[in-house]
Amino acid sequence: MKKYIRNEDLVWEEVGGELVVLDYNKGKVYTLNDTAFEIWRILEKKASFKEIFAYLLLCHTGYNKSEMRSDLEEILNNFMKISLILEVKKNKK
Repeated sequence: MKKYIRNEDLVWEEVGGELVVLDYNKGKVYTLNDTAFEIWRILEKKASFKEIFAYLLLCHTGYNKSEMRSDLEEILNNFMKISLILEVKKNKK
């Protein structure tokens, strides 16, 4: 099962209720909305899609499950594309 974690090379800070992420290597600044910020918090420790999705379902009752799943997939894909998060590699024995 794929797991993700925040990219530790990035600098971030909460400013006025928003999360600002700085990527000094690329010279980029990203501002995350509430949902993306919540996912960012979860990814302080490695977590799978299934774990993140289960947490969001518990915290946000009344939302359409398939829409939430689709939104989460989109956010994680975007995070991966711009290297905000990394896929955790399994150790081979």
